[in-house]
Amino acid sequence: MDYLIKNPINYEVKMLEKSKIDGLVPTSYVFVSDSLKMILDEGVISFKSAFDKVDDKLFARFIIAIRALSKSLPEYLLSLDKISLILDDIYLDRSGEIRFLYMPKADADDFKKSFLVFLDDLSKIAEPELALDIQYKMNLIIEGSEFSKEEVLDVFEVLE
Repeated sequence: MDYLIKNPINYEVKMLEKSKIDGLVPTSYVFVSDSLKMILDEGVISFKSAFDKVDDKLFARFIIAIRALSKSLPEYLLSLDKISLILDDIYLDRSGEIRFLYMPKADADDFKKSFLVFLDDLSKIAEPELALDIQYKMNLIIEGSEFSKEEVLDVFEVLE
């Protein structure tokens, strides 16, 4: 699958090209006038095609993967806000590791808002007990409007 990004941020594209960042989908890039074409590695498969239900172990893997990215991306001068948390944009590599897309664009979504949409979408395909837990913790996040990105992830206490 390919993605087209309008007005990409060039230093982020260069950083992504030159670095192999754990947790991100391996991608190659081609500039087409003022846009960037992102070409995904053929070795990844869509999360949605691999799983029809989410259980607590798979959910914990999501949180652990996002938390790891929140720690590693700043080392590359990249922002967690630019991780796509749309379920259609989440992949698995050949070893089954969860991989996210990094969108090197100027108009990034707020991480907290994206994370809440991600949780809501995930709760729709989660096992019933997990779905209730996700919804409950979403309410905690919404009520704690001053939470930082890291504190939002801390609402979900999972073992790493």
